[in-house]
Amino acid sequence: MGAAPIRVTGTLTLTPNSYFTSNYSYTSPCTTAGYSDITGGTPVVIRDADGRISGMGELRSGRRSGPSCVYSFDVDQVDRSDYYSVEVARRGEVTFTAEQVNTGNVHLTLGG
Repeated sequence: MGAAPIRVTGTLTLTPNSYFTSNYSYTSPCTTAGYSDITGGTPVVIRDADGRISGMGELRSGRRSGPSCVYSFDVDQVDRSDYYSVEVARRGEVTFTAEQVNTGNVHLTLGG
């Protein structure tokens, strides 16, 4: 019997660019001007060290953090691996070690 599956928890932070900043309002909800593919419900795909899809989830609604928008996600029932690739909205994969995943250090950044 293999090791029990894990939960992958992480964040995606959209940092300001010139367009995003010009449309920024501290009183508005967390909007992602220029990033229309990044919203609550956007797919998150986790792949194992062999490139196989090991889990799928989605971003939660964004929250403001200064001028940035931060989206969190949890993907349950992910098979254990030495390395994991995380991809949000077909924006490219980012690789994390098992230690990073196990300690909750899965943080992606887009923009800037």
